[in-house]
Amino acid sequence: MKRCISPILAASALWGGAALGAAKPSYSLSVPGAPVIRVTADAGENQWLASNYVASVSAAFAVSATNTPISAADTPGLARYTLASMEAGFSVERIKPEVWLGDTIDPPVGMDVDWAETYAVYSTNDEEKASFIFDNIGKAVYVQTGGNLTFTWVATDGTSMTRNYIASGSTQGRPYRLFWTDGDWQGPPIDLSGKFVKLYGPSNLTTPEYGDREVSTGGMLTTQNNVVVYGVFLDRSSSSTTLYAYSGGRTSLSGQFILAYYDSGAFDELKHIQVVEVGQPDIVDMTGYIGEAIQPHGSGHTTEGLRAQPVANNSASLSEDEFGPYYYQHKGTYSYSPKNNYVFPLRDTTDSPWRLDVYWMEDDAYGVSWPFERCQYACRWNKDAIPVLVAGDSVKIPSVYSPELVKYQTPNGHADAPQDGLFKTKVPNSNDVSEVGYSCLKLSATDNVWFLPIRTVARENPDFFTLAAEEWNVGEELTPRGGSVQGTAEGYAPKIDSSVPGILNLAESGTHYNPQLYYDWTAESNDLESVIYAVNTSPEGKPLEVHWFTSVQRGDMPEKVSIPCLVQRYNIR
Repeated sequence: MKRCISPILAASALWGGAALGAAKPSYSLSVPGAPVIRVTADAGENQWLASNYVASVSAAFAVSATNTPISAADTPGLARYTLASMEAGFSVERIKPEVWLGDTIDPPVGMDVDWAETYAVYSTNDEEKASFIFDNIGKAVYVQTGGNLTFTWVATDGTSMTRNYIASGSTQGRPYRLFWTDGDWQGPPIDLSGKFVKLYGPSNLTTPEYGDREVSTGGMLTTQNNVVVYGVFLDRSSSSTTLYAYSGGRTSLSGQFILAYYDSGAFDELKHIQVVEVGQPDIVDMTGYIGEAIQPHGSGHTTEGLRAQPVANNSASLSEDEFGPYYYQHKGTYSYSPKNNYVFPLRDTTDSPWRLDVYWMEDDAYGVSWPFERCQYACRWNKDAIPVLVAGDSVKIPSVYSPELVKYQTPNGHADAPQDGLFKTKVPNSNDVSEVGYSCLKLSATDNVWFLPIRTVARENPDFFTLAAEEWNVGEELTPRGGSVQGTAEGYAPKIDSSVPGILNLAESGTHYNPQLYYDWTAESNDLESVIYAVNTSPEGKPLEVHWFTSVQRGDMPEKVSIPCLVQRYNIR
């Protein structure tokens, strides 16, 4: 890759304290300035340029420190021509950090550290205090900023040694996050009430700026004077302790710092430190499916332990109109209840993902909640994955579940609320048998919840069933057919549960079956298993029509739910 470079190419490595590993070949960095190289008359000091194949061009030296063009005499041995611009490409090796933000540093190998004397040196060295956190009780030193840092160790024999540490300004693991809490962003402030904490890190983040700020109170704009307008701010002014991030309308409040927990307000015993990343809450566009729990994005980090916190940014996201709310968040009896805090989409938000706007939160070691990321979900029916229900048939819901019909369905009104443990749907559109209906059942049991989307299809729908009758022998039990004689349209291949007895569509069938062995188990109870035997040949135009079942039992569902999904016709001979 080639890039236009002005005014100088540099093999600098560590930017912002973050080391990113070796660069790819032909990648270059453009570094403005570099006055020493630009104005020196010592060819030896320009050896770096020659060794990096830049000696034959002077485009890197457009102007001198005095803003005048540099001639060949200004840079002896480097240039014969002055070019207006240039392009070049070469590999750049970046420095790899040996420690990361929040890590402890190791003393020199073999040194028996005198911690009291080392602390005495540290406490009088402003540069070290700005770079490290010293835990005198725990006998540990933590990195609080990035760069080429120095620290002085004192041994028990009285000798001292100053050591350099290449430190990254970011953590190697997943940081906790603090999003801008002001303006249009309104990220969640962090409640640190009852905690004894201090902030460490770059002063451009942790040193707040004061000024005037407009706030909206009761729909009226008022001006607050001498308040924090920019920076990370730990507010201890009230009975609570709250952490805010004020962007002040700028985009520069971004980076990582350290939050340290202490045992008391004396702040003399460090208990725990963690890295926090402050920044703009970039909204991640996500997709979701009605009835399926939404998931976080993660941005390359593990998502274990994250929980959903929907943003209460408008009443429309929870509106109870004729189609019901846009989502359901499960609240179990206990914090450890199954699916506690899970969020399930209940309506289509393809054109309005802001209606399902979620912060993914996590708790730190002290139970404090932090936002990790913000996602908005464009949700729809997961059409091809939803089990089919033949319109007019019933789903017998096991008594272990408490069923409830989700209000939202398409088309509206084709599905009826379950009654006496039976769920039934009508043909979605009597004027168009090819139209498919979508609805969703909520099943509750033993402090748990499941959602079961249903796809309702008319038996005459040619996109699913051929209604072709296949020959069957008198006296043989009717069983589900497969393969080329399954009687389904191309693209539809339901998984049939052969352990569930089929039911006859009596309105479309003859009476040439054994009624002593068959009963509709979805509507009746019987100690014997229902079976279908043909006892006579089929009358003209009256084959036996059987509807076979698929079963759904996801993960922790206590019992399966069986759904009539396949129409097959049998011409008895």
